[in-house]
Amino acid sequence: MTADHFSSLFGDAPFAFAHHEIIRNSKNKAVDYRYIYVNDAFCEHTGLKKPIVGKTVRELIPGIERAEFDWISFYGNLALQEGKMWNFSGH
Repeated sequence: MTADHFSSLFGDAPFAFAHHEIIRNSKNKAVDYRYIYVNDAFCEHTGLKKPIVGKTVRELIPGIERAEFDWISFYGNLALQEGKMWNFSGH
C-alpha cells in the first residue's frame, strides 16, 4: 500500500494508526523500527510531533530501548511472526 492508500483509509480516523518498517540486525532480531505512515490521531495519542514519517522510534524517543516495556521487540516479533503470536481463540 502507498501512503495515499493509508491516508484515504486511516487519515481521518478517530483512532491512532501507524505503519512501521522493522529494522533487523544480522541475527534477524528487531533493533528499531521506522515510521512509514502515521495519522493525526496517532500524533495526538502519542504526543509525538511531526515530521515522524521516515524517522525511527529510537530517533524520536531516545532511550526507548531501556523502557520498562520493550516496544521494539514487541512490534518486531509481531511483524516477523506475521501476527501468529496472538491467540484469539482462548487456547
